[in-house]
Formats: sequence, C-alpha cells, structure tokens
Amino acid sequence: MEHFKGYILDNGLVISDENYVSATKGADIWLCPTFSTYRNYLRGPELMAALDLPEMRYTSWRDRSDWRKRAEEPITPQIQALQRILPMSEQIFKQLLPVGARFIAGTDSGGGYALMPPGFILHEELRLMQKNGLSPLETLRTATTNAAEAMGRSAEFGSIEPGRRADMILLSANPLVDSSNLLRVETVIVRGIVLTRKDLDDIAERIRAIYDPQPTPSSPTIATTEDIDVMIQRMERLWRQGFVFRTHTLHKIEQLLREDGQDEEAARVARLH
Repeated sequence: MEHFKGYILDNGLVISDENYVSATKGADIWLCPTFSTYRNYLRGPELMAALDLPEMRYTSWRDRSDWRKRAEEPITPQIQALQRILPMSEQIFKQLLPVGARFIAGTDSGGGYALMPPGFILHEELRLMQKNGLSPLETLRTATTNAAEAMGRSAEFGSIEPGRRADMILLSANPLVDSSNLLRVETVIVRGIVLTRKDLDDIAERIRAIYDPQPTPSSPTIATTEDIDVMIQRMERLWRQGFVFRTHTLHKIEQLLREDGQDEEAARVARLH
C-alpha cells in the first residue's frame, strides 16, 4: 500500500477514522509511505532552499526553471491540503511502529514529481523513516531485504549471500549507527562490475557537465524539423534496444510537439510508451 492510501483518504485528504492500527497488526501487507513526495508541494522560500541542494545539479536546467516559477505561486487551499500529507503520514507511521507494521522504501521519483532527483531522494526517504522512529537497521532493511521479500525475490537480491545478485555498496561509515552513513559511498558493485570512488566521481562530473552549467537561455533555442526527426529516430532506436523512457518525459515531449502543430511527430513519440 503506497502513500498510506486508505489510511489517508483521497476524499478530503484526511486521516481515516477507522481503527487502522488494529487492522494493520499482523496483516500480510507492506507499506510504502513515500514521505519524500512532500517536496512536490513546496512553495516560496522552502522551495528555493530545496533548489540550492547539491543534488539539484543532477537535474535539467529546464526542470529547475519550471520549479523556480512555482516558488512565486500563491499557496491555494489545495496546496495547503497537500502540504498536510507529510505530517499526517508521519503521525500514522509512528502509530504503526509498535504493532510491527512492515515498511519498504519508495519515492515515486520517476513519476514527474518536482525536486526529487532519482537516487538522491531515496536517501531523503530513509532519513525521514529514521527521524520518525525506525532504527538504523530497520531503515536499511526497508531498501534491501524488505524490498526483496515484498517483491517475492529474496532468492535473487536484498542480501549479500552466495548466489545473490552482485549488487552492493561499500561505505566508509557504519549505517547501523546512523542510516545517513549510506551517503558515505566508497565503492559501488553493480552486476559484478566494481566502480571505485574515482569512477563514481567521474560519472557524476559527466552528468553535471550535461545539466549543471547550463543557464536558462534568454531566448529559446529553435529546433528545426530535421533536428526533431533526428531526436525521435534516436529515441526509437533506443526503444527497440529495450530502453524504457519515463512516462512523464514522453508526455511532455508529446505536449510540446502538439502545441507546435507537429501531430505526426507527437504520435511517433506516443508509440514509445
């Protein structure tokens, strides 16, 4: 159950008056709080502070420009209601801890939410879990053994054992003392490939070279019909090779093409879902 749906009612965004604590005790369910989606509802100075976080260097300048505009938007009653989701979720989380509720870490970072760079935002989710009462060990489990068990794939990943997938991280500090030590990554091993700290820094630098230095242009760059055709051809080639595009990214490209009257090209992008 994601977003504490059912605990928080979609109709009115209020906490259910049912005895959900008793109903959860011993139930064969997994809960994915997704605390970190609170960033999508930030406005004003809080939003601007989030834009200054180091991980925002790994998001596109176009996204950052769009998010910056939100800071000046008025806080409507709807936004006020959405901003209450985090404190309600934290309240429910604390109520469920004593009855042994089972949690997994998730973020929805690929779903079009603002200010949520993939990867980085998972650490924010884990921080909030520990802040709200989960021990460092149990916090770590939400993203490892619990996640594997919830998916019915414990024999494949989730723990470091012979026969498991060779995906792991090596840290310079103990995450069982504080889950924030998960940020102290020295080595990543993915599918048996070892990436040292230098390798990781080089990868990060290349990503920042794409995203970070580009200021918002004073006037938009005009793409030619040929440019757009080449872009879509490359996307189609990646799709045939098995690449999975983010749905909200495809929707955005479709929208821009249709607004420009390029319905045929928009239809080509739609087929990549």
